[in-house]
Amino acid sequence: MKLLFVDTEYSHPDCLLTGALVVFEYRTNKVVDSYQFGLKYDTYLVNVEALQVNRIDILEHDKVALGKEQIEHEIKQFLKKHSTVITPPMIDTKKLIAVGHGIRGDIKQIKANFPNCKWNEYVKSNPIDTVDLYRYKQVFSGEDLDNSISLQSLAKGVKYEAHTAFGDCIANIKILKDFDNWVIGHDC
Repeated sequence: MKLLFVDTEYSHPDCLLTGALVVFEYRTNKVVDSYQFGLKYDTYLVNVEALQVNRIDILEHDKVALGKEQIEHEIKQFLKKHSTVITPPMIDTKKLIAVGHGIRGDIKQIKANFPNCKWNEYVKSNPIDTVDLYRYKQVFSGEDLDNSISLQSLAKGVKYEAHTAFGDCIANIKILKDFDNWVIGHDC
């Protein structure tokens, strides 16, 4: 089963800057492939605090960022590459399962910014949110768990580049693996 870890970063609520898609093969426990993008704008909406948290130098970002059409095409090709689609008369689509922290917001932004990437054709409509996994663990573990649901809180002890789209995807892989181990250990 292929999982698609997704994360996006912003300079302002209306200005998606970077994103990452990481394909993880659950059975082999390996990252299969990844795609990262930086989105170029003619005019950037900037929140200085957001840029500091995400450690994005907007001038450097602009030098390497790509236009919407190119990223949209590349996302579509990436998703298509990792989904198994057999054409009629036998249609067998093995859609990817999206996973992330607050994943619904990331998916919403990708679909809004890249409406022709055919997201729904390649990705299942029921994503896995690591916040939901944490809440499930909180309810059923009986342990006194930290109330924080930030990614940093859930990824305690994980070495990753926080507040980068790719780094946050890697942290979410670790969170999912830890949850899987917890479920196995608790006979759920």
